Amino acid sequence: GVASDLYFFKNRVSASLEAFNFGDNPESTLREDTKGYVRLKSYANFFVTPNVYLTGGADNMLRDPGPLGFVGSGLRFSDDDIKSLFGAAALSSAF
Repeated sequence: GVASDLYFFKNRVSASLEAFNFGDNPESTLREDTKGYVRLKSYANFFVTPNVYLTGGADNMLRDPGPLGFVGSGLRFSDDDIKSLFGAAALSSAF
């Protein structure tokens, strides 16, 4: 597949578009029945804090009768966040 991400407002908002499963037929459950369909997914994330975000978008946008919408929230941790957690855990076990 292929994907693209755009970032706005000092990386507080991200928009993504993904295309994958080339050759897949969304109406069929048979693996052999392909008609050149591609699965499209688009979504946007709004970062409330650097680690907490809200998300919403549409999946399977070429689907008939229409795409499937979704909303949610999530947590994101960087490598530095995880290193800090392990460092704090090591210090607390020393006492």
